Amino acid sequence: MSGSQQVPKDHRALMAAIDKGDPSKDYVWDGADEDDRPFSKQELTAGLEAYRNAISLSGERKDGGG
Repeated sequence: MSGSQQVPKDHRALMAAIDKGDPSKDYVWDGADEDDRPFSKQELTAGLEAYRNAISLSGERKDGGG
């Protein structure tokens, strides 16, 4: 069969429902396990900065080359 694969209607309905969702409510932490807690914006920023510093100190190229 040539052409694109057909997508079932229920799959399209699911994808439309996901697109309508509020991104701020993607995950709700139940408070039971600290390891499951989402990172705060400050923690993400600090982690990215530490990663960038580690890469620059190691001399690795950003494109993955050595």
